[in-house]
Amino acid sequence: MYDGNGELKRLPPEEAAAQGARAAVLAAVQRRGMALADAPEALRDDRAVVLAAVGRSGGALQYASQRLRDDRAVVLAAVRQYGPAIRYASERLRGDEEVALAAIAQYSAVQTGWHMERGTLRFREKAPLLSCLDPALLRSRDFFQKAAQVSWEILRDAPDEILQDAAFLRPWLLREPALFPLAPEALRADCDLLLELMGQGLRFPDAFAGDIPPAVWARQDFVAQVLGRYPWRFSMLPLACRKNDALIRDVLRRWPPALADASEALRDDRAVLLAAVRQ
Repeated sequence: MYDGNGELKRLPPEEAAAQGARAAVLAAVQRRGMALADAPEALRDDRAVVLAAVGRSGGALQYASQRLRDDRAVVLAAVRQYGPAIRYASERLRGDEEVALAAIAQYSAVQTGWHMERGTLRFREKAPLLSCLDPALLRSRDFFQKAAQVSWEILRDAPDEILQDAAFLRPWLLREPALFPLAPEALRADCDLLLELMGQGLRFPDAFAGDIPPAVWARQDFVAQVLGRYPWRFSMLPLACRKNDALIRDVLRRWPPALADASEALRDDRAVLLAAVRQ
């Protein structure tokens, strides 16, 4: 061993044993971060050991000392490896915006999917994250504005007071139409917004038709605008509209597949069929 001046010296047996134990634990957590669970209490308060452990497995933060769970650098290293590890951070750091955003960034990168568990195929879901944060952050519109920039999907789990804020959500809907079913009724009934969303093609699927309030579909001017701009959206219309022969005659000039919803009489109309075939 070397002293502080780089000179070789002999260590007392107790100190040599302690250094040997530390080296063994450090090597263990570098291979498998969760090995920190079996480390002596003193080493779970050793910053270098804990940093090595959480860098390998963020969840190892749960085995760190209380002091290190309140160490910003240690917690940041943990959540950058495994976002939901923020649940093991101190209360102070669960309310730290930078730490929370780092956790969200990692969380959003983890894909759901199928995996084998004890020989059985199971669906892996993302671990809950927002429930681990300080409630004060979850009331902050500014925080969600930043969080959505990191990962818009986090808005799927946002509290109602954020999702019901039409001014906040409207620009995000135009950017990410998949949020539409979560929008307040005022936005789902906004005809100008709907027309913009329908123009985004498959990013706004026909399946969202059921999330549009019936009162909107009852507006003939709105239906006319939809079919005028996007005749292929005919399949989104309520059944009553799609069985309206007059409406079908009009839309067939631009969208022949609408014939599938026509009445038998209309499908037996030679002029209608010729117009559809020519189109």
